[in-house]
Amino acid sequence: MTTEQQTYRTQLVNLIEQENSKRQAQKIAELIAQKPELFSALVDLFLNASPTLSMRASYVAEFVYLRDTSLVEPHIEFMARHVLDFPHTGTQRNLLKILARCPLPKENLGYLLQACFDLVENAITPPAVKVWSLELLYRIGLQEPEINGELRLILEALYETGSAGEKVRSRDILKKMNH
Repeated sequence: MTTEQQTYRTQLVNLIEQENSKRQAQKIAELIAQKPELFSALVDLFLNASPTLSMRASYVAEFVYLRDTSLVEPHIEFMARHVLDFPHTGTQRNLLKILARCPLPKENLGYLLQACFDLVENAITPPAVKVWSLELLYRIGLQEPEINGELRLILEALYETGSAGEKVRSRDILKKMNH
């Protein structure tokens, strides 16, 4: 890592640790939009920081995406490939939320598909992670219709036994699949 990259990383860590709020995340996202070279340092924090700092950095990335998709889209393949590599489920949730909104990856679509099925079928996966995984599975199913049978079975089971959020998302996706 160059001295300049280390400086960017340190600057981001200081800002992220300063305050954990939506307002602060938006402020950091605005800074990154003005200075795009900071985004690579933010991505570095996903993988190479403590679980909490990784989660907070991924939360900032969500606002960066909402502000300027062009900064995040070059990293879609990376995010899709590494979504299961993060120890903090908050990081997984934030990255899945970004992936659910952006163009689907091409090279790592199969990996993302399997990761989403694994997350949905794991009993200890938090509901918010499952909800965004379901959304991605629905979108992938639009391109790869052969997965829709398995997805439908999962959605029907979650509609019966899932959390409130899982039930609502399952119902909504099932409605979309039926039209």
